[in-house]
Amino acid sequence: MYGRTWNLNKDKSEEIKSYLLREGGIEESPTNPYELWRVKLKGSTFVYYTSGKLYSTQSEEAEEIWKEIDSLMEGSFDLSKDYVLGFDEVGKGEVFGPIITCGVLIKRDYISQIPSELKTPDTKKSHDFEYWNRILNIINKHISDVFFYAIDLIHPREIDRFNINQLLDLSYKKLIKRLIEDLPSGVEARVVIDNYGVGEGLKKFLEKESKENNFEYIFDINSEDKFLEVKLASLIAKAHRERILKFLEETYGIPGNLIKGNMSNKELKLFLVNYSHIDSWFIRKSFGNKVK
Repeated sequence: MYGRTWNLNKDKSEEIKSYLLREGGIEESPTNPYELWRVKLKGSTFVYYTSGKLYSTQSEEAEEIWKEIDSLMEGSFDLSKDYVLGFDEVGKGEVFGPIITCGVLIKRDYISQIPSELKTPDTKKSHDFEYWNRILNIINKHISDVFFYAIDLIHPREIDRFNINQLLDLSYKKLIKRLIEDLPSGVEARVVIDNYGVGEGLKKFLEKESKENNFEYIFDINSEDKFLEVKLASLIAKAHRERILKFLEETYGIPGNLIKGNMSNKELKLFLVNYSHIDSWFIRKSFGNKVK
């Protein structure tokens, strides 16, 4: 069992804090400068941080409280369109493995049926392989014609040769085409892409789609915290990348403490200098370091 995390603005945090206190929660003093408030309830400690994150420590007794917080959070996501499509990527700054892009399509009527634990996980937090494998299994059980996703891989050899943002533009264009090809004509849809520096080519493609179809498109740097469809895309991309990294670790002998590293890691730099393998397709070489 794991704890839970939500991203909240100040007003929403006060609403949830009031709810916790009404349910019998006991307010405690913050323990460090990064905590704004703490409430203990049902065997769990709820901590709201200056970063905007609310964290609840693991507790089976608190599961009903979590569900109520999820319902309070529903209003934080704008779900006014018939269909929503969200896009995000993982692995841009890491040495090993591909960048994984993901697109998710959800019909508005299906939102309430998505398990709550898929709506609020913190994808930036470190989790073990078993956690991500379990999350992906849950997602795959819910795949249908009203909730599905597509992923694409950008391999190190492509990243070494071409501009990353241009590669992302092409990848997202491919995913968008794949997801919308069977949508009923005339439906309202929203396309949200976590903004990495979207290029003119992708913007023009989306402008054309928005004219031919009833589409709205949004580029937002913090879209994962504002749009459920992007949060799910991030979650799915992360889960698939974890599977690939697990394979690389076991097959090519990459140490587990380095497999997710970037070139700011001195230990990883030293490892790459001494690493020798007949096939290094999974290593990015465009960071300026030589690999034997």
